[in-house]
Amino acid sequence: MSSFEQDVVSANFAEASRASYPGQSLDEAFARYATDLRLKHHDIEVDALERGLTDDDQDRGIDAAFTFFQGALVEPGDDLVDEPEHVPPVASSPSLELFVFQHKNKTRWEQTAVERLGSALPKLLDYQANDVSLSEVFGNRVVEQTRPFRRVLSKYRSHYPAVLVHVVYATQALESNVTPVQEDLAQGLRESVLAILPRSASVDFQFCGAESLYRLEAEDPVLVRELAFSELIRSDSSYLGLATLRDYVAFATDSNGRPVEALFAANVRDFEGQGKNVNAAISRTLRDPGAPNFWWLNNGITIIADRVDGPQRTLSMRRPYVVNGLQTTHVLASVAVEGSLSEIRGNDYVLVRIVETGDDSVRDRIIESTNNQTAVNTLSLFATRDEQRDLERYLRTVGWFYERRKNAYRWVTPRVPKARVVSIRTLGQVLISLLLEQPHTARARPGNALTKEESYQALYLVEDLAYVAKCGLDLLAKVNAYLGTSAAREVFNSPNNVRYYLVFAVAFDRLGGSAKSGFDFAHRFRTLDDSFGDDYLGGLLSVIADVARKLQSERDEDTLDRVFRSSDMTRRLVAALAVRSES
Repeated sequence: MSSFEQDVVSANFAEASRASYPGQSLDEAFARYATDLRLKHHDIEVDALERGLTDDDQDRGIDAAFTFFQGALVEPGDDLVDEPEHVPPVASSPSLELFVFQHKNKTRWEQTAVERLGSALPKLLDYQANDVSLSEVFGNRVVEQTRPFRRVLSKYRSHYPAVLVHVVYATQALESNVTPVQEDLAQGLRESVLAILPRSASVDFQFCGAESLYRLEAEDPVLVRELAFSELIRSDSSYLGLATLRDYVAFATDSNGRPVEALFAANVRDFEGQGKNVNAAISRTLRDPGAPNFWWLNNGITIIADRVDGPQRTLSMRRPYVVNGLQTTHVLASVAVEGSLSEIRGNDYVLVRIVETGDDSVRDRIIESTNNQTAVNTLSLFATRDEQRDLERYLRTVGWFYERRKNAYRWVTPRVPKARVVSIRTLGQVLISLLLEQPHTARARPGNALTKEESYQALYLVEDLAYVAKCGLDLLAKVNAYLGTSAAREVFNSPNNVRYYLVFAVAFDRLGGSAKSGFDFAHRFRTLDDSFGDDYLGGLLSVIADVARKLQSERDEDTLDRVFRSSDMTRRLVAALAVRSES
């Protein structure tokens, strides 16, 4: 007999399957539904959730994996993962968190599900494991999605990282029906994983059933934070005040002392390797008990919020957004976690400005004006430009939901199809593949191209940008739909690697591209014939697979994902496509 919680979860899932995941099987929809709910309070974009899914014939029970370092999502292709020399400085004991999922759209628990996870995880989470060797046992997608955890742990093992591994087995079963044998197997899994991790690591196994899904559904996804002020001035919908450093740290960090990433207009990775002198100066000031009061030396913090309430000196902010002061906040948090924020310095002040507004145009103007002296270009700053606002408006009229602001459509009511939600990064990857004709850059380091003014202009200041973007996204949708089929998996099962190469290959082939002059998508996109089916895409995917395998065979130790991030892959593919078109 079902319980009340099961009935509610079943109804909610049915609605989510219909509205958010149309066209997908119930099993595929449940994997996305359960993952999204469990990561509800993590700052992760819709298309990043999709990239984290690993379900294939060699997944060994691992259906999704996500790594967070210092609270921020880390993905394959990030410099932190794939550049050996890229080791940004961090405080002692940085947080490293891994979520591993297995999903079963069933109303019972299965013993074999826990056993499979217990067999796979000790091998996959060993930071000394070789990716090439792992690929002989596991599918490429599983190896790829767990690599961020292994690489970050290897890089920062001497910093005594605070490692936390969450193993989530999600079903619609009742948690009260978990058997003692299944509990014992879960305990055995915890112990076997702990054996290959640092001694301070923690591992939890969650039987995430109807009760947990019911509770997560009821939780408000909108961030609400409180900040206490010592002095506060109010004027209409704006506030200016002094908060102690201790109170500001409490506002901006979670229970583990990590900055709450959802607070920030820019991800912390946008600032890695930049502004180091500023960070060092802030850190020195905080550690020096004889330095002048902190707010005398610091420009302060600017926060935007949808709603601000508070009759006294403590303000409650709904959907707060720190648009200026990311570096200050992260350094404050690091010093506090280290225990270097002395009693004296903790009582120093920081100047905080708060503006209450739900108007996107006002928000954009504030973000621009408060960051116009920064030396760092970030996607969040580019997102405030007129062409980006126009792009969002147009794309919505043709069924695409463009997230200039992170997670703007993740929990929107009524629900929108998640496959039609596109982040700035994803659209950028499409344009890099089609306008710059660099699918390897789209695969490897799109952020490098998207945050440089020169390449930004080449991508977004083109004639008919809105129509170019729609054509590219429609092409991406056809490619994504094909890559989700069993036919595509039989040809080459590595969708995250091939996605933008296949977009590129279609445009090259349909527009009659050449090795010498490319295919000039910006001026010829209207002539692209999109009346092709899966058989055609399968033929192009076979070409991509052949090129990748041959290139990998020439590079002994390289994994496939490293091959796809190389410019050689694009050059070889262009040559192969040119030969194909001539035959």
